[in-house]
Amino acid sequence: MEPTVSGQAPVLMGADGAPLPAAVRSAARAKMTRNRMMASTAYQGAGYDNPSLAKWRPRTWSGHSALRWDRGQLVDRLNDIARNDGWASAGVSRLVDNIIGSGWILSAKPNYASLNLTYDEAEEIADRIEALWRDFTLDVDMWCDAERSKNMTGILGLAARHRFGADGEAMATLIWREDAPGFQTAVQVVDPGRCSNPHGRMDSETLRDGVEVDEHGAAVAYHFRRAHPGDVFSGGAKQWQWDRVERETEWGRPVVVHAFEPSRAGMTRGASNWAPVIRSIKQATDYEDFESQAALLNAVMAAFIETPFDPDELMDLARRGRQLGRWQHVWGHRRGAERLLQRRAD
Repeated sequence: MEPTVSGQAPVLMGADGAPLPAAVRSAARAKMTRNRMMASTAYQGAGYDNPSLAKWRPRTWSGHSALRWDRGQLVDRLNDIARNDGWASAGVSRLVDNIIGSGWILSAKPNYASLNLTYDEAEEIADRIEALWRDFTLDVDMWCDAERSKNMTGILGLAARHRFGADGEAMATLIWREDAPGFQTAVQVVDPGRCSNPHGRMDSETLRDGVEVDEHGAAVAYHFRRAHPGDVFSGGAKQWQWDRVERETEWGRPVVVHAFEPSRAGMTRGASNWAPVIRSIKQATDYEDFESQAALLNAVMAAFIETPFDPDELMDLARRGRQLGRWQHVWGHRRGAERLLQRRAD
């Protein structure tokens, strides 16, 4: 920059000592102004001057829309990892063991004050309720399970695998079995993949990804396929049939249990806690596979040396520590002598 007299604008000089053209100076000023504007954000994370943030322009998603279109693919990938990655499978199993363990024990605590009971009467009722709960949940015939394949510990464990595994939510229906000898209530765990809009219908103000809501966003009913969408051959026509199941009866008895933890307001379905680390898990799995393949190739790799020497002579040279360069030197002289004798013979 050339020294200036007070009151005169500075003149930028180029590498050749001549003033820069007006077009170059204007472009430089415009770029400097743009950079200052982008760097003038109150939060640096909202600026675009940092190379890591320059092209980072995520869309504005709501709690529901962020999950609506990608949930199927996300759950499928997480289920694949849980099936084929030992560390991920063990992680889910450990969570289930820590949360469910050998089962849950009911600790009934009736509010004797609101029920107009004495403390001793409330304790007596609590003991009775706990005894009935043990009869219901530990029944050897497993009438507490609609499928009659699990006791209550198994039901809770299966639901926990959905809730804390790939789905991020657990669903179940409480059905009434007239043929049950004791308690008619039974629990049927439902795969969250069966909950969807009938026939692929688009979401609306009252229907969100299989969940029917009221004007306040509270769930009033659920739409379940009669067969899982993955049951291509065994599902048959049930794949294209939906049942609308109300959340509760007219007198308030729960019918559908939907367990999930919304991470943002407005969410009607759950997202797995494994979703943010799915890419890292996949990359770690691929890295281990590549390392194992490389180690296997190194273990079975064999080197072969072709030589005109007698095998015993070659082994003798190897035992005496002769270098391969010595063999090549001798072989070169031998080949040269053979070529010379051949020319003379011709």
